[in-house]
Amino acid sequence: MKPIKQLLLVSGLVGFFALTASPTMADSITLYGGGSGVDGALLGASAQFDIAGDFLTLTLTNTAQSDNTTSGQDLSANTLSGLFWDWTGSPILNPISASILAGSLVQADTCSPGPCNDSTTNVGGEFAFNTGIGDAGYAIGSAGWIGLSGGNFGGPNLDGPGSPGGINFGLISNDPSFLPNGGLINDPLIRNAVVFTFSGATGLSLEEITNVSFQYGTNLSEPNIIANPEPGTLLLLGSGLAGLAVWKWREKRVKGVPT
Repeated sequence: MKPIKQLLLVSGLVGFFALTASPTMADSITLYGGGSGVDGALLGASAQFDIAGDFLTLTLTNTAQSDNTTSGQDLSANTLSGLFWDWTGSPILNPISASILAGSLVQADTCSPGPCNDSTTNVGGEFAFNTGIGDAGYAIGSAGWIGLSGGNFGGPNLDGPGSPGGINFGLISNDPSFLPNGGLINDPLIRNAVVFTFSGATGLSLEEITNVSFQYGTNLSEPNIIANPEPGTLLLLGSGLAGLAVWKWREKRVKGVPT
C-alpha cells in the first residue's frame, strides 16, 4: 500500500471510529454554550461530565471572557447560576459534594452567617440538585428557580436567609474587571468554576446525556443557553470523514471508475 494511501486510510479510520464508537468507551465529555446576555454581554459556559465507577463528577465553568455589559457592569442576569440536562433511563443520582478552588470566592466578606474567606472551598450548602425542573429531567442551581429551600450537597448555609436563593454563589468569569451593579454588590460569588460529585453513576453512559443547557440569573425567564458538543470532537470527526472521502475518490481513480 502506498504511503499516501496509508495516511488517508488511517486518518479516515480514526475519524470513522470516533464517529461510530460508542461514547460509553469514554470517561469524559465536555459540552459548551455561548450567546448574548442582557445589555450586550457575551456569555459562555462549559459542563464537563466524568464517570469513574459509581461516581459522576460534573464541572460547571463560566468560560466567558467578560461578564460586562455595554455599560461596563456585571449583572445578576448574566451570572451563571446552574445547569439543566436529561439522562436516558432516569438514573437515581445522589448529590455528595460541591467544591471550588481556594481563592475563587469573590466578595467573601459579604457572607452571612458565614464564615467565608479566601480558603473557603465547600459550597455544598449553597447548591441544590433537583429533578423535573423546566423541560429537563435534572438540574443543579444556586438560585431559587431550583425549587428547593436548602442545599443538598453536604455543606453549611454560608449566606442567608435561605439557600439556594438569590444570585449569591453564582458563577462569574475570570475577567479581572469585575464591576458589580447594585444587584451583585452585596453577594458572595464564585469566580470561574464549581465541581459537583454524585454517586449512583454505575452503569450510566455518557452518550445518554441530552438536552443540556446553562441557566443564568435568578429565574427561568433570564438567559438560558443550549449546550453543544466539544469543538475538538467535531474537528476530529470532520477530519476523519474527509480522509475517508478522499481515499474513496482515489480508489475510484485508480480503478478507472467515473467520479
